Amino acid sequence: MLEVCAAAVNPFDVMASSGRFYAKPGPLPVVVGLDGIGRKAHGRRVYFEATAPYGAAAERTLVEPHSIIDVPDGLDHAVGAALGNAGLAAWLSLAWRAELAAGETVLVLGATGTAGRLAVQVAKLLGAGRVIAAGRNLARLRGVAELGADACVALGADDAEAALHEAVGSGVDVVIDFLWGAHAALALQTTAPDARFIQVGNAAGLDAAIPAGVVRSKSVGILGYANYTLRGRSGTPPTVPSPSTPRPAESKSTPSACGSRMSTRPGSANARVPLASSC
Repeated sequence: MLEVCAAAVNPFDVMASSGRFYAKPGPLPVVVGLDGIGRKAHGRRVYFEATAPYGAAAERTLVEPHSIIDVPDGLDHAVGAALGNAGLAAWLSLAWRAELAAGETVLVLGATGTAGRLAVQVAKLLGAGRVIAAGRNLARLRGVAELGADACVALGADDAEAALHEAVGSGVDVVIDFLWGAHAALALQTTAPDARFIQVGNAAGLDAAIPAGVVRSKSVGILGYANYTLRGRSGTPPTVPSPSTPRPAESKSTPSACGSRMSTRPGSANARVPLASSC
């Protein structure tokens, strides 16, 4: 049993609680809240993934022992909760699903959300040669360059297609897509041969008109990723390198703006709500 310090509110929580999540819902009743930061009986703080029917949006919750991870001292409750689901999606979609190699070019589609901002930084930490950030929120997009993006493209602008092709150059090796919809179809046009397109979210729509000719002519691999599908697997995702582990392209590709620490900019990206007000 954990005392809940902070519960994250993710897109998953909103869709699941409203009945719009694509996976089959579990039996009711259930407490909402996928993950958060909690405190064990002896005071140790941990990140946890909730175990249905017990959710994170409660004063106390029950969790499986294998679903908790120690958090560093000094880490703010709310920031730690916000980093959990988004951080896993950003890290594993690149390191595990895409198998990003040093020196490759990455396009982050939806780079102004929390997971997207983290993905820009993770790509650099893993040795990407060039990272292009594309997003719909102009105000937040201006700050993504400070997180390590080599180029930023405003989606929805009149010149978005031309700007994206110019930023990409000869083609991207990996697309991390948090948007789907029409933006996904546009991003596929910018891929290099044998590129990997990792579909993580659908903030821009559930459907996309994918050009078959592009997929076949470039042998593009379209792969899905979701954190919850990792649960219950007989195996575990391959070990991925630590941010402090040197990589072949790091000396020439990892900017000092990224360094060895990452930022979610919680003041501009997240809102804080007292737990009692959310129940």
